[in-house]
Amino acid sequence: MAKLDALAEKFYKLIHRLTGDTVSDASAVAGMSINEVCDKLQEEIGNGNLDLVDELAELADVALATPADGQVLTYDSTAAKWKNA
Repeated sequence: MAKLDALAEKFYKLIHRLTGDTVSDASAVAGMSINEVCDKLQEEIGNGNLDLVDELAELADVALATPADGQVLTYDSTAAKWKNA
């Protein structure tokens, strides 16, 4: 069970990192199964409590000009951003 608790806590932290939220109390998932954590995540998304990124342009380290077929993202270390080229 300890491995599941650790995995659930890592999952919880990852979701919060990806959504930009801060983890106030990762112990909130202690004793919860992965399914319970997923259910809680779905509930939070359904309630509009998590702001998920659904477009590249919403990411802070991406700067997109008008995209065209065949372009790829390349990293510009001077600007510290991914850019399409």
